[in-house]
Amino acid sequence: MSSSLQRFLAGTSGAISVGFIILLPGLLLIAGIAVDFAILNAQRKFVQSQADMAALTGIRNLRSRQDVLDTASETILSEVFFDMRAPRHDDILFGRFENYDFVASADQNSLENVSAIWVRTASPADLVVLDRFFTDTTPVIRRAAIAQAKPAVDFTLSNCLASLNLLNGMLQPILGAQLDVLCSGHGVRINAAELLERIAINAEAASPDTTYGDILDMELTLDEVLREALIPEGFGIGTGPLSGEALSLGSFLYLSEGLRDLKVTSPLPPLQLNVADLVFGSAEVLGERIVDLELTADLGSAGEVPLSLQISEPRQVVLGATPGDEDAVARTAQIRLEADAIRLLNLLDVGLALDVAAAAARLSGDGEHCIGDPELRAAVFTPTRSSLLELDIDVSVLGVSLTGLLPRVTQLLSVVGVEEEVTFTHEEVAAQETKTLEVAAGDLVDNAVAMVSRRLALLVPNAGSLVDAVLQDLLGLHLAEAHLEVTGISCSTKLAG
Repeated sequence: MSSSLQRFLAGTSGAISVGFIILLPGLLLIAGIAVDFAILNAQRKFVQSQADMAALTGIRNLRSRQDVLDTASETILSEVFFDMRAPRHDDILFGRFENYDFVASADQNSLENVSAIWVRTASPADLVVLDRFFTDTTPVIRRAAIAQAKPAVDFTLSNCLASLNLLNGMLQPILGAQLDVLCSGHGVRINAAELLERIAINAEAASPDTTYGDILDMELTLDEVLREALIPEGFGIGTGPLSGEALSLGSFLYLSEGLRDLKVTSPLPPLQLNVADLVFGSAEVLGERIVDLELTADLGSAGEVPLSLQISEPRQVVLGATPGDEDAVARTAQIRLEADAIRLLNLLDVGLALDVAAAAARLSGDGEHCIGDPELRAAVFTPTRSSLLELDIDVSVLGVSLTGLLPRVTQLLSVVGVEEEVTFTHEEVAAQETKTLEVAAGDLVDNAVAMVSRRLALLVPNAGSLVDAVLQDLLGLHLAEAHLEVTGISCSTKLAG
């Protein structure tokens, strides 16, 4: 007996089967937990995907608050793979994405300055084994996503009338009578992205590594710029003394850094550019370098007077700007116009120096740029600054200065400029409206002209009317008037965070 018992206890036959039976419950539990974790991981990814899609759907339907809530909720509940909970009132929030973080609006019932949507989704965990351990509550998987609208704004600040008169001598040989048509129709627009692509192809500069910034910085002749911009629009181009002068479009066209770095093969937003801005901006860049421009003013009975025109800084046209970009500033050209020693009646010498101070407009971060409501703000410019023109008059009779008789003229026209906020609604942008910055009111110039004429008429017969002709011709250009225009707004959407 003792020997048989010992052999039985020492035997190993069937040990694996017995051990497996003992371990089987534990193995099944581990397998069940592994399956639960696999399902849990898939469910977590699904809930995150629903949050992403709901946020993107909401931002793409940013027409009204209710549109966002309806479309985002519908997206969350549209799939049936897992049980999704309907979003609560605090699961969809409106706000902005700033400094890599979502900032919820204080008033969730308003769309003011809204450019991002935060969405949170929830789904009860679908567990088989682990659910046995949560007897009181069912675990809930929650995920959140942020989607933002990325606006690109094109805008310009210009004075077509002043540019036409002052730069006529440079452009007349090339454009002829079309120059007047071009200025009067300055609202004619072209697609700037297509223009840059044409320039790259015709200049044989297009390569896989060429960026739009490279094209802007490329040296082109004035003739090449005008041909690529105007001939496709039906304008004829001639040849003038400045046709071969070199310039770069980047000297007056500002393209946001993110767009400058894109390869030419990458699509750009439909950037809108006024043809007149391209023509006069090119001329101003040349005028900045070629100071001794040979210009004349036809003053009727006073004859033609030689003028000296100096562009101290060309205009800047902004394309594809992100609201709030500190460098997204449109400006008009700073111009100094001088007429020395205008001889009247062989007695009176009149010298004029006219400084047209810059007007500038910066695109702020405020506004509802990508919301289609016509009454909401498509673009807000703050600050917009404009300063009055400065007029310096030197009058003498037979070498004796009479300038002391005219102290109030300089005082009237050399005053501190104005600073204000300018807002465009979506309706105004669609209607291609412009906002005028009244740097100097017309009646202010008229009063100054009348004052000069009356004073001089007391000293020299008919001198007042002749000086009136001089000043009206030079100042009647409304040089200190600038026009701000939003030429285009395009919006893209993306997940943020």
